[in-house]
Amino acid sequence: MGGLGKGETAFIGYDELITEARILRYRKVSGKGGDQFQLVLDRTPFYAEGGGQVGDQGWLIQGADQVEVIDTKRENQLIVHFTKELPKDVTKPMTAQVHSQRRGLTARNHTATHLLHHALRKHLGTHVEQKGSLVAPDRLRFDISHFAKVTPEELATIEREVNAMVTDDIVFDDKRNVPIAEAKAMGAMALFGEKYGDNVRVVKFGPSVELCGGTHVPRTGVIGPFRIVSESALAAGIRRIEAITSVEAERMINEKLAKLEAIEVLLKNPADVVAAVQKLSEQNTALTKELEKAVKEKVKRLASSIPAKAKANAKGVKVLVEQLDLDQNGWRAGRATAIRPSLRVPIDGKPLLAVKLGKKDGKGLKAVDIIIDALGDQGRRRWPTRFRNGRRQGAEWHERGAEEGGGNSELIRCRSLVQASDSSVPSRSAVSQPSARLAEGTALLNA
Repeated sequence: MGGLGKGETAFIGYDELITEARILRYRKVSGKGGDQFQLVLDRTPFYAEGGGQVGDQGWLIQGADQVEVIDTKRENQLIVHFTKELPKDVTKPMTAQVHSQRRGLTARNHTATHLLHHALRKHLGTHVEQKGSLVAPDRLRFDISHFAKVTPEELATIEREVNAMVTDDIVFDDKRNVPIAEAKAMGAMALFGEKYGDNVRVVKFGPSVELCGGTHVPRTGVIGPFRIVSESALAAGIRRIEAITSVEAERMINEKLAKLEAIEVLLKNPADVVAAVQKLSEQNTALTKELEKAVKEKVKRLASSIPAKAKANAKGVKVLVEQLDLDQNGWRAGRATAIRPSLRVPIDGKPLLAVKLGKKDGKGLKAVDIIIDALGDQGRRRWPTRFRNGRRQGAEWHERGAEEGGGNSELIRCRSLVQASDSSVPSRSAVSQPSARLAEGTALLNA
């Protein structure tokens, strides 16, 4: 680091968010994101990342010029301020100012983390210990040792406990430079991953007593609403709880209320919106079953009428061209009815079936799958699962060996290609085509 002065940084960030300061040393660091500068000041209100709390952001101001501090970290007991540029004159004093709104939101979440820790131990058991945390302006994350999933009922109880402590507006009792033995005698809990010296800082909010070097609110009422948003497993015996407070909690609550009001309007403002939604769900289930039944009946009617519509052309080959008004669900319903056998028309003992799907109506279906399905159980059970894929004249070919009758094998090629039924409506087609000469009994399904 470039040296401008000697000494250590005096941290005054517990009591002040702005102060006059001088640069003691700095260095330039180059990386993929460009050049950065790291500065050490003689005194600073900036909190360096630690104890799960993110580092402060803010500005270094000289007259009309200001340099943004994008992060603050600790390195070898030094508080290092990260910037993308240097102040114009590094030898002159400047004003170091913390982003107060961001700090305030972070402090709310840090205090809420302490209250959450207390509530977890109270309602889940004293075996609960902190195993990690993140305290940011917009959220908090708390990892704990616990042997089971925290149930919704337990989470609701814990959330109510924290909000009750917020409502009580408990005053912050900040005890600094307390001998470690005295702090432990006070019942203060040491936090996971933290190292402590001979003298420590004790942070107390009513029944919550912990060793902590982070920033906190002057009283719990400042925190505002507290909401748990998720609980999950992090590792064996470790659970993770995520929560929000203040502005973020209010935003989430308002969004949920807006959705609830919109649902009430759609349901014509029922007296009990939950009961109304439940009734609507039950009606939808009943209607879906009725529709499925109607579709199956329709498919049966089609299956009985389709074979009679086959007509012989000039060459004596029977041709069946039929447009079926069936969507994906309708075809699937037909798989369990007589429609599938009715589509299996043999040619020299072997089936030939052509299927063309409109791009819109055939959504979710594959022509090749319909052909295979139309051949029935024999097609699924007796066809080996040998596939050879290739490209030929822009079309994709799938070859399968088909065993028929007394062990005779015919090669059936199913070709999937993109065609156009007219100049504007594309379709997907598949043809099952035996290598033997076509004789009679062509079935063409135009869906």
